[in-house]
Formats: sequence, structure tokens, C-alpha cells
Amino acid sequence: MSPDAPRLPGLALALAVLVPFAVQGQAPSFERFQKAAVGVRVVKPEPLSPETGSGFIVSVDEGIVVILTARHLFYGENSRESFRKDVKVTFRPDSLNEYPAEWRIDYPSFDVAVLGVRADKLPQSLFNQLKEMPALPVHPHSTSALTVGADVFVFSGNSQAWQVPKVTISDTWDNDRQDRFRFTGIGVRSGFSGSPLSDAGGALVGIHLGAIENDETYGHAQEITSLIPVLAHDGIHLNKLNITAVEGALNISTSIKGPSREQEIGPPARLPGSQDAGSGALATRPVIVEAGGFSFSLVSCKRSGDGLFCDLQITNRRADRRFVINADYGGDRSRIIDQSGREFLAGEVHIGANSFGGHADTRLITGVPVASSIAFFRTPEDLSAIRLLELHCYAEGVMEANGYFNAQFRNVSVTSEK
Repeated sequence: MSPDAPRLPGLALALAVLVPFAVQGQAPSFERFQKAAVGVRVVKPEPLSPETGSGFIVSVDEGIVVILTARHLFYGENSRESFRKDVKVTFRPDSLNEYPAEWRIDYPSFDVAVLGVRADKLPQSLFNQLKEMPALPVHPHSTSALTVGADVFVFSGNSQAWQVPKVTISDTWDNDRQDRFRFTGIGVRSGFSGSPLSDAGGALVGIHLGAIENDETYGHAQEITSLIPVLAHDGIHLNKLNITAVEGALNISTSIKGPSREQEIGPPARLPGSQDAGSGALATRPVIVEAGGFSFSLVSCKRSGDGLFCDLQITNRRADRRFVINADYGGDRSRIIDQSGREFLAGEVHIGANSFGGHADTRLITGVPVASSIAFFRTPEDLSAIRLLELHCYAEGVMEANGYFNAQFRNVSVTSEK
């Protein structure tokens, strides 16, 4: 995962004692992981070499096979240049042939990406086998087998790494990631990124995200139950995950539709100095929105050339914590909608002196306002008012939606810079 990608708070686990696990003679519950695992190959322009990794099937519908994999496979060393146009996958029942996959969405905070393989690109016999695959069981986090001393198995879909290493959880601690766990040992190597991880009882517990190979391997993975609600919210089908047993724990339905964003964060805030959007009245002085335990004070929105630049003051009302605003970073976007209903995505954001272009990431001290700005480029000359300004944010300590929330301003006037 890129070092500047937003990261979420939560649990991390240290794993050790990585030993080979025999493929032959394993319990039937593990066979489903071998069938679900796929190989992923990301083709890059010459002279760059292809990137190889793994993934696993989370849904097979009538028209598409949905695959979860590691996001960093598709990005260059600077984490900004992406390679999404030419992606190939290999399925275990037909390991000698590659099939084209389409990029669907990614989640920088989790280092996870979603791919789709259209059914019409697959032989009917192969597609039928994939449809008949058994679902991978998932346990709620509260009853997960991820405890000190428990074994976890890593199932690579890469044909160059089809052994199944076993790791043993040795310790746990809290850090700034969302339910990540780490491991050390031997056996996990290049080609494992994106692999599913199973506990000893045959339940899906995570997705492998990468390892550093020296005398022993140091790696990390994402715990699965933190990721499922995010995928469900975005409409990603998960019919190859048996999550009915954790319905209550994850607060999602068996149809995997998930709650709407408004249900998660509540209806749009009513702002002092503004009225409902339908009234046509516009805010003409700084307005304040409270969201996620922060106060967002919108100072002004000004046009300069074809750009629109909005200045804010952001104050953290809770304990010191990490805070992120996404302009247009992966699938996370801030936006404006004008009076005509046209939508424009943010191009750049700053929080104090912190900016990585597509997002800004910093630590805010309680009670200390920080000057911030967000820019929208290539906006039309007739943009004179904003019906909605929506900031896509992440912060530690926000329990809903895994730390993500929106700050929304309604009916904002736009001035032109002299």
C-alpha cells in the first residue's frame, strides 16, 4: 500500500511461525478457498514488467464474476500512475488460460481493488464451474478465530505460488489501521498479494496485502469484516461470501444493498444563513457544518479563471486525531453540484500545508482551527452559485461507515476574483 494513502484506525495483529501446509489431504472446507483463488496479472507498457498477484472470487452473477484483489498491484512506485487497462486473470479450473478483467473500483484506505470478468469472455463450462463454487463462510469480528495462537492459511491464486503457507498469530496491538494484521515467517512471497486468508475452521478472515522478503517474510493483511460493509454500500455483489450468519453484526442485508449514505450519516445539515435548496436563497456569510466531531466553517468560494476555490476553517472538537479530505483519490471524491444540476469533482485539496494532490492527510489538534482549501478545475463561466458542496472525509474516532463521512454545505454563493 502506498505510504500516503489514507489509513483507518483499528486492530492490528502480528503473526509468526509461517510453515508450509500440505495441499493434499486438507479438510474439505479448505478446498473452496483453492477454487475461489485467482491469479492476477497487470500488464504495463514496455519496458515495465507485468505485476503478478492473486485475488479471490466474491460473486458470480449471470453476467459477471467479481474478484477482490490488492490495489497496489495496479500502481507505480509513486502511487499516482495507474495501470488498469490491461488486466488478466487465471482461474484455478482453467489455469493455462488468461481472461481479460475490467477495473471496477478501488479503496485506497484498505489497499483493496475490485475487478470484474464478463461472463461472455469465459467458456460456458468454466463459468458454470465458477457458479457452482461453494461460498466462503465469514464470521463476525466478535467471534472471529483471529486470536493469539490461532493458525491462518494463505491461498495464492498465482500458478507460481500454489502452496498454502500457515501462519500463527503471536500478538495483537492497536495502531492507526483498520483491522489490519501482520505476520512474519517463511513461505509467503511475491504473487501472494490479494490472496484470501482462512482460519483453521475454514472461514474467510482477511485478504493478504503484501510482504517484504529477507531472511524471513514480513507481511500484512486486511481483516475481512471491516471491508464487507464498505463493499456492500457501494453495491458490490457478494454472493460467494456466506455472510448471512453475520448479518446483524455487519448491519447489512442478505441482498447486499447496504444502507444509503444518507442513512449512515443522517440527512444534510441545515445551515445558519441558508435555506432549503428549493428556496433559491444563498448563504452570503461564513456558515458552519458539524460532522464527524469537526466544525467546518466555509469562508468563501471564489472563481479565478476556470477554477473554483473554496476556503474553509476546520476545527477538531475531539481528542487529537488523524483527518483526511479526499479530492479525487481512487473512488473517494469531493464534489459540487451547481444550480443547474451539473456535477464537478474536486481536483486538489489542502489542509494547512498538507496536500498530496488527490487528498490531504494530517493530524488535527483539538480546538485548533486549521485553514483549508479545495479546488475545482475546468468549471464553466456561468457558475455563480453552488447547490451542494460535499467534502468526502475520513477521521479516526468516527464509528459509522468505517471512519468515512461527508460534510455538506447547501446554497453557497460564488464570487469572482478581481
